[in-house]
Amino acid sequence: MLKKLLWSLAIMATATTIEAANIHFTYPGWKYKALTFSYDDGALDDRKLVEIFNRYNMKATFNVSAGRAGTKDYFLKLDEYAELYKGHEIASHGFKHLNMCKLSDEELEKEIREDLISLEKVAGYPIRGFAYPYGAYDDRVEKVLAKYGIIYARTVEPAGKRLVPPFNPLEFHPQTHHRGDLPLLAEKYRNYKGWGGVLTMCTVWGHSYEFGRQNNWEVIENFCREMANLPDIWYATNGEIFSYLEACRQVRMTLDGEHLINPTATTIYYWCNGKFETLPPTSVKELEVAPAPDLPAGRYMLFPGGKRQALTLSYDDGNDMASDAKLIGIFNKNHLKGTFNVNAMRDIDYSIYDGHEVATHGYSHALFRTIPFDRIVSDIYRDRAIIESHVKYPVRGHAYPNGNAAISPESITVLKGCGIVYARGTDVRLSGDFSLPADEDEWLMWRQTAHHSEVDLMALGKEFKTRKDAPLLCAVWGHSWEFARKNNWETIEQFAELMADDPDIWYATNIEIYDYWQAVEHLQWSTDGSFVHNPSAQPVYYAVDGKAIVIPSGKTVFINAGN
Repeated sequence: MLKKLLWSLAIMATATTIEAANIHFTYPGWKYKALTFSYDDGALDDRKLVEIFNRYNMKATFNVSAGRAGTKDYFLKLDEYAELYKGHEIASHGFKHLNMCKLSDEELEKEIREDLISLEKVAGYPIRGFAYPYGAYDDRVEKVLAKYGIIYARTVEPAGKRLVPPFNPLEFHPQTHHRGDLPLLAEKYRNYKGWGGVLTMCTVWGHSYEFGRQNNWEVIENFCREMANLPDIWYATNGEIFSYLEACRQVRMTLDGEHLINPTATTIYYWCNGKFETLPPTSVKELEVAPAPDLPAGRYMLFPGGKRQALTLSYDDGNDMASDAKLIGIFNKNHLKGTFNVNAMRDIDYSIYDGHEVATHGYSHALFRTIPFDRIVSDIYRDRAIIESHVKYPVRGHAYPNGNAAISPESITVLKGCGIVYARGTDVRLSGDFSLPADEDEWLMWRQTAHHSEVDLMALGKEFKTRKDAPLLCAVWGHSWEFARKNNWETIEQFAELMADDPDIWYATNIEIYDYWQAVEHLQWSTDGSFVHNPSAQPVYYAVDGKAIVIPSGKTVFINAGN
């Protein structure tokens, strides 16, 4: 994969929130699901496929090779592309459909450049998409594609159950080839109710001539019929989806948190503090800012957006996918965020955790005090590696298997050596204690506020919301299967509804809270406290004598100057 050169593109696909203002971008029409198709080669059978797509109001991308157009009796001619693919997208498939990885640097440039020039003359618009011939790609190919303005490139590797846009758009894996189980995919995506600011994307790919050769057009027609005209799905081409995500990435918030700026020519749809809004092209929009809370005197950290409180939820094991999925549905409905600590030895559907955090719980759930030092190392590393291969981000959090019985100086040493920055135990704080861990050692023995079944959750939530001091953290833990066994889902449902959409609460995962605490800890204050510098990559909010201030990333703020 490309590293720093294309990291901005990787962020593009996943930058769907502005946490500081509790803003979640949606697709056009305030939708969270997108359906798209990607078909290769420009065969004559594209005529019938386009007819089916048009009948059911589907949108598709057709990846074609201008150098092969009309060279065989089963290829469309170049001059047919514009009219046939009208309302869909034309993307590149390489000028002569050559294996990109086997070409010299000069040949590679020519193969991409000539196809783009030829197709843009026919299409009448810039070509920004690509599909790898034979599915072959590497870092060198990706660099050349980025050089020529390609913002996404489709592979033939299946993304499977992972429905979020790709982390690296130049390694865009579709859900399935149409030979896959399309009826099952249709059922699952129709019924998918994910929210919580998570944009999803379902992509089917193939070659139209496969339907012609196998005489099974009903496969794609039945799928389109099942998926047609659903109110919660955006039907779009590959390019429309990636271009929209690119536009979302360019939206900025002013440092005072009072305005959103959209520098693009695209209307942006978003959710903010309980309302669905639009941000017109090239516009500046004033945000509806909740009244500033009355802050106690003194200097102390606030959470992103100047909020006094934070809520996080942490659930263990990953041994009951149905219960985890139901719990996530409750969280998403109420815009809460959770951390799910799993044992990778289990059969886990990681896609259900999109928009939340997945952390380690030990590969085998072994009690650390009972196994040798090297086995603890292996258990953590193996768990991390497997989880990371699915979620595609560094896993830095942990929940001790078997709770506090697993905590020892040896286990803490291992966790530090394995790159773990926080570790949650099963001990809880005293009643009314909503404090954060005080230092790095406490983060590796993190005591939660409560287990969901050992307190009156509603009373806890009401007490938390009425407290006026700051900063306050409410951290609840448990196992989703406990709700299923006790048949008391209403416990967490009512708590989630009580805590939802509070303008003074930051809803975050465990790692988001730890990372923000780190940024606060790294603030550099002057000797007399008259100014402060923020060397971290994220803005930090602070209370100074009853007033909330923001200390932007990489900036110095002079307190006495009224900034």
